[in-house]
Amino acid sequence: MAVRDDNKQKIQRRSANWPANFWDYKFVGSLGTEYTGERFVQEINTLKEKVKGMINAGNTRPLDKLELIDAVQRLGLGYHFEVEIRDALDLVRETYLNGGGSDMNNLYSTALLFRLLRQHGFHIQQEAFEIFLKKDTFGSLHQEDVIKGVLALYEASFHSVKGESIMEQAKVGALNHLKSLDMGKLKTFPNNLARKVERALYMPLRWTSNRSEARWFIDIYEQDLAMKPNLLRLAKLDFNLVQSQYRTEVAQLSSWWTELGVERFDVLRDRLMENYLWGTIIAFEPRWSDYRVMLIKIGNLITIIDDVYDIFGTMEELEILTDFIDRWDISGIDKLPPVIRSTYMALYNSTNEIAHRIMRDRGINVLPCLQMMWARHCKGYLREAKWYNSGCKPTFEECIVNGTNTIGCFIMLLIYFIGMARSLDKEAIDFACNIPPILYNAAFIVRLLNDLGTSQYEMARGDNFKAVQCYQNPHRISVEEAREAIWSMVEEAWKNMNQLEFEEYPSFASKDYLNACLGFARGSHFFHQYGDGQGFSDKETKEYLMSLVVEPVSI
Repeated sequence: MAVRDDNKQKIQRRSANWPANFWDYKFVGSLGTEYTGERFVQEINTLKEKVKGMINAGNTRPLDKLELIDAVQRLGLGYHFEVEIRDALDLVRETYLNGGGSDMNNLYSTALLFRLLRQHGFHIQQEAFEIFLKKDTFGSLHQEDVIKGVLALYEASFHSVKGESIMEQAKVGALNHLKSLDMGKLKTFPNNLARKVERALYMPLRWTSNRSEARWFIDIYEQDLAMKPNLLRLAKLDFNLVQSQYRTEVAQLSSWWTELGVERFDVLRDRLMENYLWGTIIAFEPRWSDYRVMLIKIGNLITIIDDVYDIFGTMEELEILTDFIDRWDISGIDKLPPVIRSTYMALYNSTNEIAHRIMRDRGINVLPCLQMMWARHCKGYLREAKWYNSGCKPTFEECIVNGTNTIGCFIMLLIYFIGMARSLDKEAIDFACNIPPILYNAAFIVRLLNDLGTSQYEMARGDNFKAVQCYQNPHRISVEEAREAIWSMVEEAWKNMNQLEFEEYPSFASKDYLNACLGFARGSHFFHQYGDGQGFSDKETKEYLMSLVVEPVSI
């Protein structure tokens, strides 16, 4: 049965009252790319050789080597030196296991080694910390070296896996003692130790995006007493060079978005730049530019189709729309009102274009997989719409299983998998479409954090019950207790992610793809840990986007 067009019969529709888009796309499209010139590229290449020599130097103390690697990574430069860093860590690990290195027997050096080794896939036993926890580890917190050790232990604890009771004990103890510090007194210590503690308590390194950390740490490192000028110079130039790449991408995306024309519908979220931020958190490196643009197109389509199902469409319209998506058909779309018709056409045409681009570049037809992903995704939306319209309250399990599917990870990460896979055939595509566990855990984290961050807004406008409410009522607990329980699930899912990094994967599944799964979970911490930084684009989101795309680092 045809749905009447809005112009023929006025349908009472809900509104989310989304704030207007903050960004002027003409301004975004006009940003220059001044750091891509040959002079800057030549200097960067020269500096990279110098830093490579620093990492490879054989006469460096193990702790100095670890601190150098840590600085390189926190400055956002690790992607240039992946082989050198892994080889250097392997040597330090051998020295440590053989009992060598007099500077490697304290809490700070042990925790730093533990974090860096686990980050790079080396397994190191939690028992390394047993001796420190038996001592009065947290006793003399006024001493700089003790505070550094406790901070390093706290950061290391976020790389633990399930069943590691020593690491759990370490995290609780380190967190309690860092919170108890006199921050006024701590600010008298050198090397911005107070700011490092505040930063870790706000967002641990494991959950922090590469570009956010790089921008922040450049300022911190510049004031470090042991700062290496060549490394700092490289970090600044590289940040600006990557930013120039991002400016090219957002110009391309803003042109695509305005040409689609769906941004003129004020009932849908215009969040192109916020979705762009997601793409850079998932995988920031310039080499993924083409696939980052594809992923962000998919992300933007997910945002507006979500609004169609959540807010705008009637059940009859949504049933028809889901049927179109399931059949991947556009004949007869005049049955739908203009907003939904335009949204579906944008989804249909953009997805077909992306599939054509991938076929051209990688020689494989991924359209059937993308179609299947979209159908599964939108059937999940339809299920949520039915819950809402029937007044049905799902169980917590139903809410989370369906919500993990509709959060968007599976479709978006398929794009990065295709770009990052070492080889592509039916087996590889099936692997991605069947949702490997590391991807599922990432989506699970994103769903839980999304519900924690957005539930107050969505419940206020009368949306479906979220994970908090679905967990709260059957357990007869308060909202705050439900939120704490769900936060514990987030932490457990991260332990699963940490363990899954050590698993064996098929040869086509690159480390870059596994990192992209981790990046998706990190993105949700940025956007949703303290609210809805995407739907309502808070001050923090806007400031970070300015630093990421608009404001270069001072050279």
